[in-house]
Amino acid sequence: LVAVRVSIVGTLDPPSLPQIPRGGPQPPPEAIVGSRAVFFERGHSVDAVLYDRAHLRAGNRFSGPAIVLETGSSTCVPAGVDVEVTAPGHLLLTVSHA
Repeated sequence: LVAVRVSIVGTLDPPSLPQIPRGGPQPPPEAIVGSRAVFFERGHSVDAVLYDRAHLRAGNRFSGPAIVLETGSSTCVPAGVDVEVTAPGHLLLTVSHA
């Protein structure tokens, strides 16, 4: 016997995504951990708000320049980009103007 293949056909319920707690449109005060001068363009620094992602809630909204900090990763949000935290906790980035 060299190979065996099996196919199964059926229907499954769609998976449910975990939901984070809901918040208002403004991030809670504990989510803002400071600010820092950052360079999004060569030679031009801007002050960016630092957010702790663990404290962001579904429905929170803010605009760049910002840095979202979390263990193992950071999300850089330049000026002109809006952020919305979705129910599963994803960051939805939208360019607000060119």
